[in-house]
Amino acid sequence: MKNDSRGRNGQRKEQKEWKVWKDGKGCKSSSKKLVLLATALMTVWIMLLSGCAAFDGTQKEQSGPQTGTADENTDLTGGGQSITDIDNGGQTSAAASQDLEAMTEGTQTSAGSQDAAAADDQPRDNKAQTESTAEPDTTDTAAATGTLYEQFLRNEVSAAVSSSFPEVDYPNPVIEKGKSYTLAELKERISSYFLDPEFSNKTVCDYVQYAYVNSADSTGARQLLVKFVGLNIYAPDDDSYAVVVISENSGQLYVTAEYECWARSATSIYSNGVIDSYGSSGAGDHMGGTDILMSDGTVASVYYAEDLAGQWTGSVNQTIYNEVFGMDTDPGNFIVAICTVGEEKYYRYDMSECTEEQKALCETYVNRCRDEQGIVWITEDEVLGAVKERCAILGISYETIQQKPEPVWNNVE
Repeated sequence: MKNDSRGRNGQRKEQKEWKVWKDGKGCKSSSKKLVLLATALMTVWIMLLSGCAAFDGTQKEQSGPQTGTADENTDLTGGGQSITDIDNGGQTSAAASQDLEAMTEGTQTSAGSQDAAAADDQPRDNKAQTESTAEPDTTDTAAATGTLYEQFLRNEVSAAVSSSFPEVDYPNPVIEKGKSYTLAELKERISSYFLDPEFSNKTVCDYVQYAYVNSADSTGARQLLVKFVGLNIYAPDDDSYAVVVISENSGQLYVTAEYECWARSATSIYSNGVIDSYGSSGAGDHMGGTDILMSDGTVASVYYAEDLAGQWTGSVNQTIYNEVFGMDTDPGNFIVAICTVGEEKYYRYDMSECTEEQKALCETYVNRCRDEQGIVWITEDEVLGAVKERCAILGISYETIQQKPEPVWNNVE
């Protein structure tokens, strides 16, 4: 669940819109074909590794007000479907390109869609017992009606930020460790964090929704998701939103995770605890991955993939890249895919769309990265095998991350 960089005051900066070389020169802008090719390849990776028929990069969670109510016993499989594997041999297929074009067009025309081009917090394995650095609410819950989750939705109890809440690398986080929040306080905090008065007269999010999901591990523990919609993260009235994960442990509630969805960062959490994310840090740098929600509310990474296209492939080894291509030679539609599974990184490349002249240089670059840096270039099947092994370590089946049942979102009254 990796959120990408933000814009504007206090929000995440878009970090690699232009890649800067060591001598201070900016790289040339990628062609539209290069952007499409790079993003299509990332789509193929997610289709292959997660078994997703087509990850469209949009905000899959319902982003508009819904009618009706639901409680903890609400069916969690609303609209879900089982997705089968797609193996396209690692090449950029016509179907993937069509999905990409639809995704790109949808970003421009739908307020709830995402740019198909991922977060800053990278998901991490953390099965540690959830504990609090702040005092949880001490309300006598035995005398109150309904579950702790229902009481939280009625502002009757608070949730303390868990000590295992993911660390972030910016000074002003959305969720502050050591704090406790009621629903109203969480709404105020998130609204004030994202809605900048310098750019908008809006001071509060449009509406709040909730949904229940199960953890992906063997316990299947029930978790509460709370979504705050209408935060103008990327642009005014963009229907961007933030989702907070609330978990119950030993009779107390904890805030255990948080993510945002906006034009360059799409995350979908399914009712079985599987989480898909997708985003961009520039025209030639696209990323995506799959995580799972554990019973203690923490997030564990299954895999994280990044596609580098054209001049962005220099990120593998900038020194070697500069020596092979120089500052003026364009590697064309050369793509390097990096997949992180657990602690291991796996590298693949694709130069099928390059010219013969470009291929000669790309082959030199690939060979030098192998010989001088120790990069091991592998096949898709080897990456898939590593992902399946990772699933076994996390105590889930590979089939689990192939299933994408949508949660049921309901309005907070």
